[in-house]
Amino acid sequence: MSLENIGGFIQALQQDAALKQRFQSTVATLPQDADPAPHIVAFARDEGHALETNDLAAFGDLLTRARNDQLTDAELDKVNGGIFGGVLNAGFGAMSLPGTLYGSLVNTQNGLDPSKREFWLGF
Repeated sequence: MSLENIGGFIQALQQDAALKQRFQSTVATLPQDADPAPHIVAFARDEGHALETNDLAAFGDLLTRARNDQLTDAELDKVNGGIFGGVLNAGFGAMSLPGTLYGSLVNTQNGLDPSKREFWLGF
């Protein structure tokens, strides 16, 4: 399990418009009530990213705890310039998912859940 894996994949989505378009098209074809995790993992692997289902779960957990102000100092240190680099200041540390992590936090605050298709359509 690695937040670095999901961070690298999301960063790639933000840096490659064609990859992002293929990803969004893939996610958009999923039934609304489908679990997107296996499809996201398969897509990421097909694109050369070492992503596992538990990476997505760790990412969802991170977002939930960040939204609820439950990250420990060590987790904040890891996120702040660590696992996601240092591109975005999301109010609790510099995070490198260029706008994406902040958008993810906003999505969770709006009731969207990373285990749902709609969450991933925003990437």
